[in-house]
Amino acid sequence: GSADAGDFTELPARVAILPGESDAQVILEGLQDDDAEGLEMLLINLYNPQSGYIYRTIEIPVSDGVDVDFTFTNAFPMQADFNSSAPAGSTITWTFGDGSSAEGFWINHVYASPGTYEVCMNALDPDGCTWSECKMVEIRESTGLTPVSAQELSFYPNPASGLVFIGSGLNASAKSIRVYDATGRLVMQQQLIQPVLNVSSLSAGIYTVIAVQDGGQSQGRLIVE
Repeated sequence: GSADAGDFTELPARVAILPGESDAQVILEGLQDDDAEGLEMLLINLYNPQSGYIYRTIEIPVSDGVDVDFTFTNAFPMQADFNSSAPAGSTITWTFGDGSSAEGFWINHVYASPGTYEVCMNALDPDGCTWSECKMVEIRESTGLTPVSAQELSFYPNPASGLVFIGSGLNASAKSIRVYDATGRLVMQQQLIQPVLNVSSLSAGIYTVIAVQDGGQSQGRLIVE
């Protein structure tokens, strides 16, 4: 299609190649997402500054920036679930502030004592881009939920992407099911007619599923792919 000057952004940068030299290095870093938004190709011109003659144009594909973060929840006492939003195929490593570490997109970590810990996530995507994010996480001895039955909920399959069957942890008094995401937000609630959940509308991540029944609640972790 057609384009005019308003469709382009010029990044003011010049590298001089002195007489007798055959190469030079250009390092582009810290390009803000506001500048890269919608940018598809970065053009580098090799030219004579006196005559203005362009000897060669190099085209480098550029994609929009990716905002990588992680969420966490500690719906269970003395432990927390961590969920990374890094691009698919990335290598994710974690440090939990208690001297331990792990690798993976979704991690459950059990702490030895309550307190506030600095949790850091490092991500390396298939193209070699890296991200780091750290957050202070409060680990509690009690979640503040109503009493939970001794038997936790189990699911099949787990991980899942469609229908999920609740295998154990329910009793005859179970009335409803609530599903919470990694931030503690209620994302699904339904009356319990059959021990089956349809999670096809949920995004990939770790969820806490709570069954409300006489004597308290049963709960379990469900991973959605």
